[in-house]
Amino acid sequence: MLSENDHQTETKSGAKAGTTNNEMELTAVLNALFWANNHKEEAVVIYSDSAYIVNCIHDKWYKRWQYNGWLTEKKTPVCNKELWKEIIAFLGENVTITKVKGHADSVGNNAADNLAVAARLKKSDEMSHVLSEEEYKNSLCKKS
Repeated sequence: MLSENDHQTETKSGAKAGTTNNEMELTAVLNALFWANNHKEEAVVIYSDSAYIVNCIHDKWYKRWQYNGWLTEKKTPVCNKELWKEIIAFLGENVTITKVKGHADSVGNNAADNLAVAARLKKSDEMSHVLSEEEYKNSLCKKS
């Protein structure tokens, strides 16, 4: 959801079969970074209720992951590695990531949650396929 001066100007949402909240939140951040990359002259604040995303960026967990060959401290593969690689590539000087409390009184966060729920419900009507081998392997990462 894009807002300028507290006025909502654009919304975008989506859903994907067999995915996790983390993957969809990462995808949302990546889409926001794509937009920010085309507006480098503007200061952009991305709000997220995902401690995973905010902490990874603020505390630069991704630098450790890169150094360790995209393995976590527990020596397991980093989930959503490809999304993280793109996010890192598009992080710009004009971008700030800010943590907001989820399911609270943040009008923007509540609107984003409503868009996500609506997209998931719409997509659930279309989800009736068998997982491919690649989707199955990716789902193993999602269960941990």
